[in-house]
Formats: sequence, C-alpha cells, structure tokens
Amino acid sequence: MKRVIFTILILTTIALFQTSNHSSALVTATLWHYEVTATEGGKELFVEVTLPPKIHPELSVYSSAEPYLKGAEILSEKGWQPLRQQGLSWFLPASAKIRGCRIRYHYQLAQAAQAISNIEIARQAGDLIYAPPSTWLLFPIYKGTPQKVTFHVKTPPGTTFVSGVFPLSSSQSDTYEINSSSLYELSYSAFGKMRLHTINLQGGKIDLAIAQSNYTISDDQIIKWVTKAGKSIATYYDGFPIHRVLVLVRVTGGRRIGYGSALGNSGAAVSISVGVNARQSDFDDDWVLTHELAHIAFPSVPRGKHAWLEEGMATYIEPISRMRTGELSPEKVWGDMLDQMPQGQPEYGDKGLDYTPSWGRTYWGGALFCLVADVEIRQKTKNRYGLEHAFRGIVAAGGTMNNDWDVIRTLSEGDKTIGVSVLIPLYNKMKATPVEIDLDGLWKRLGVEQRGNRIVFNDNASQAEIRRAITYGDK
Repeated sequence: MKRVIFTILILTTIALFQTSNHSSALVTATLWHYEVTATEGGKELFVEVTLPPKIHPELSVYSSAEPYLKGAEILSEKGWQPLRQQGLSWFLPASAKIRGCRIRYHYQLAQAAQAISNIEIARQAGDLIYAPPSTWLLFPIYKGTPQKVTFHVKTPPGTTFVSGVFPLSSSQSDTYEINSSSLYELSYSAFGKMRLHTINLQGGKIDLAIAQSNYTISDDQIIKWVTKAGKSIATYYDGFPIHRVLVLVRVTGGRRIGYGSALGNSGAAVSISVGVNARQSDFDDDWVLTHELAHIAFPSVPRGKHAWLEEGMATYIEPISRMRTGELSPEKVWGDMLDQMPQGQPEYGDKGLDYTPSWGRTYWGGALFCLVADVEIRQKTKNRYGLEHAFRGIVAAGGTMNNDWDVIRTLSEGDKTIGVSVLIPLYNKMKATPVEIDLDGLWKRLGVEQRGNRIVFNDNASQAEIRRAITYGDK
C-alpha cells in the first residue's frame, strides 16, 4: 500500500518546517502532534510526529512493543534520514533539542497484537486489534515538563478507531489530547469493526463500542446493562463523575460476563468481556461492570502500595450504589458484607494495608477501610455526611482516573470536603499496622443480625440511623 504522508502546520512564529496539505486545522494550536494513518483493520499504522524543542532525546514505545516499530526517519536539511536506533530506543540528534523536529515511521500493529496478546499492550481478537496509543506513539522515555500533546487518527472505510483518551472536542472526535506525562501508559483503544452507541447520563456520557459478533442477545440488551451500571454510579456520586468514558465490550465464548478492567491516563475506559451466548439473566446478575465504572471516579494512585485503596473503594461502592437504585435489596448487601468483610482482616505476618498485597487485603481490606471510614464520618458529622460526600469532593477537585494523585492528596481532599479528619488518621493507623476491626461489635451497633439464613435489621441499635443512611443515601 502506498504510504500517505500527512504534513503538519505549526505556529508560524516558531515554525520548524514549511509544510502543507494537513488534514486538520487544530494543529495550529499545538507543537507536539502525531498524525496517524491506519490501513484496513488497523493492521499497520503510518505515523508522522512533530516534536517540540527541549524534549529528552531518547524515544521509545511501551515495553515489549518496540520490535514492531519500523523505518523511523527524521527530516533534515538533506531530506528524510534514518533515525539512530540503539537497542530498544531511538535517539534524536542534538539539533532537535534546539529546533524541534519531524519524525515518521510505521508500526506493525497486527504483528504486535498476535505476538504479545495482551489487551494493555496489543492483542487481536476477531476483527478487533486492542492497543493503547502508548504502544504505537513514539515518546521520550524520561518525563520532562508536562506539555499538551495531540494525535489525530485517520482510518479507511470499514475500520473504526475508539479510545478512552479524551477527544479534543465533540467536533474533532478523531483528534485526542494527552498530557505528555501520561504518554507512557494511555487508556484502552481499539481498531476494527465495532458498533458504536452513546449513553447520556446526568453529568456525563458513556461511549459504548461493541465488537462485531453474532451475539444471541441484542445491542439493546447491552445498552440497558451499561446504562443501568452507569446510573448506579451516577446515583452514588449525585451525577456521573466524569464527562466521558469509553466502555469497550469484547467478545468471548460461552455465556459468562467475565473479566473487566479500567484504565485512565488522559482519559477513562473500561474493557469488559461478554460471552457470545450471554442471556438476560447474566446481565441481571452482573456486578463487574459497576465495579469497573467505580474506578473512573477515583484518581490513579500508585498501585504498588495503594492498590487496596483503588480496589477497596470499588468493592465497597459497587453493592451500595446498586442497592440505592433498587437493583439489590438491603438484606442482600448487608448480608454479603457480613459474610465477606472478614476476608479483609489481617492475618499472621500482616504488615498493614500498604505492605500486604494479598487478594483479601487488597479487595476486602480496602472495603473494610471504607466501611469503617463511612461509619466514623457519619458518627462525627451526626449523619450529615458519609463516605460518598468525601468521594464526591475528591471528584470535584479533579480526582478522577484520568489524573495521577498520591494517596495523601486524595484522602486529604476527602477530609477537607466533609470538614472532619477521618480518612487521613484512619490511613495512618492502618497503612503499616495490622489493625483488626471488631466486626461483631460493628454489626451489633449498626443493627445487622443473621438469624438462620435470614438477615434482619434491629432499628433500635445504637447506630441504626447510620446503617439506614448508608443504605438509602441522601433520600
């Protein structure tokens, strides 16, 4: 296939080269830009890059994706010349640091997807190739001062591109904006044949991309399932917490609605698999999508130590948000908490939440932290505020998954919102110490009792009002 070279018009006051025939006028507003032209199905990508001055000279792509970047060239006074490659990196000449430069290359995405087979790097399934832009956009391996970066993707007829990265605007939906500090790990994206839908919610929207397949269920059933999960999160946060998220529905065998994951950085996306033979009852019983959508309403904290906070908040919010929309009964939710919360207690050798990355401590230890915090917030504020108000304050301050925050900033913003110190003191107490919670005493105070196979509520318990507030929210 003949290579199509797109040229880029940049600000004339600091123009790097005389260019013409650019496909979008938006690039006049930015110095760091990628023009990406895909072949059919996204199997191969042709990329031309305009880089600004003063960036680090060593460039690469996501680890393990490097071997599939071919033919890298830099424009010089003598025309296009090979860009120096050493190992798994490419190096800019000294002149580029002063003047900026233009680079072009092609990326063998289909080959990468078949070889790597990892949705967070590159993977092919049916007619789709999943690959975040960090796999195929050449970027400096050392972060400098954060800068605005844009990329524009052109696809041939019959091929669609979708990305969790935020589009530049509704009128330029094929052009995306990135913070340069996020280039190393961007949100889920895909090339191929998809059916696209938009779900509008209070405060934001869900862009839904469904992989082409012969499902036994209809798109309407998938849309209703995604809408239901979105409304649960919007109810908990009193509005959808982010202006736009991509939900990418992947096809698998069988009936199971299975593995789901969320990925932010300059955007927000949820990838989730749906069995080709899924039935309505499988959608009715699913909790995974609501759990993954809860992640969008929390900043990306360092997962090495703090995965328990990201996973614990989603584990806690998912059933409560579904209870508040009437999808789950209070007996079901509180009964499951009574059964499952003990998995979050410290065991022998525990070193605190930050230093014990076991499954139980990550998911249920984090959920237990949230429950204790919720009760304490309501106790200290006489039920005026709960954990959702702290989380809403974090979102209002910009703490959503498209941004990286540290844990102290995150929890401090929550405490500031509710006007009492709960989250930071509780974190300091539990982060490096195996704190065991008196769950029997907590259930008794909240008025949650198990009698045989039934869950009953004691409305005369000392903290029954707190339990009712957690159950019904601001109603």
